[in-house]
Amino acid sequence: EIAFLSQCMGANATFLAWKNEPELFANPQIKALIANQPTISYNMGDRFIQAKTGLDLVDKVLDAQLETYGIGFAEPLDYVPSLTVPVLYAQVEKDIYTFNVETGKNDIQEIMDATPTEHDIVWIGPDQATPFGTGQRFDGYQYFNQHPEELLAFLATNVGK
Repeated sequence: EIAFLSQCMGANATFLAWKNEPELFANPQIKALIANQPTISYNMGDRFIQAKTGLDLVDKVLDAQLETYGIGFAEPLDYVPSLTVPVLYAQVEKDIYTFNVETGKNDIQEIMDATPTEHDIVWIGPDQATPFGTGQRFDGYQYFNQHPEELLAFLATNVGK
């Protein structure tokens, strides 16, 4: 049986592949997806550029990408409705690149709300049930190395039943 583990922009690419190639993902061996820190890429790009430069350049970056490469930012909200298996999300809750200070919520909440299948989330950070890291984005890529319990429980529930 198969479970995918996709991280960040790779998770967005997995969502897009699921939408574009549904017959491939209809394989009955595919049982689950772990999506570690997927992004609403426009939002993340905007916050990243603002944090690093103090400038509002995201639309110029988007236009340049479209003109040069013919693609813009990944749009996971358009892709996740195509998912067909249970999903375990993981996210550093207060990640400055995915946390919306205006709503007080992480962008991943919108991604989860658009997910049609059973899903859950592991929130990562120093103020979570299992305290870990400093609350910065890259903590999310190390979390399961130190705390695999929730990942293993998800796999035990959805793969190899």
